[in-house]
Amino acid sequence: MLTVLVVGCAHRSPQQKLVEFINNPENKIVQSMQISGVKVTSKWLPYQYRQSSIANGQLAKGAQPDNSLPHDDYTYFNVRFEKKFTEKPATEKVMYLDFDMQNDFTLLCSGDSLAPVICQKIENGVAGSYEYMLAFDNNNKCSDKNDFTLFYKDKIFGLGVIAFVYSQKDIRKIPVF
Repeated sequence: MLTVLVVGCAHRSPQQKLVEFINNPENKIVQSMQISGVKVTSKWLPYQYRQSSIANGQLAKGAQPDNSLPHDDYTYFNVRFEKKFTEKPATEKVMYLDFDMQNDFTLLCSGDSLAPVICQKIENGVAGSYEYMLAFDNNNKCSDKNDFTLFYKDKIFGLGVIAFVYSQKDIRKIPVF
């Protein structure tokens, strides 16, 4: 019985392996940097990652395993800023963080500079943490064959311009199922 339990717990589904791969900073799909007391984390969300059900490690309802490199019409990122505030930010900063952050992001791919078509703030309940879901139009198929860079031109945290580079050599290592 103990052997069955150990073997069963050690087995990970392809979806669990994918989630672990994506969330491992050594694989450069999740990238972080710390500048002036602010930690910025960018996570590219590939199609197969979004299609898997992370909560239970199973394929999304109706989805089928696929060994090709799937894509869709948008390139998605999750970006989080973490700064320990000693006091509540001024109202104009809160308004900017809630409604105008989309103006600070650009995706550079194949020589094109793309503005996000979606920039949704995610309420995560952590003081001093600001999280955003970004989507960029993918008509040039950034993630399919080209390196791409997510730029953030800061106006609120004192960071300047920062860049997260996503290389095809790293992207090709992502497991597919």
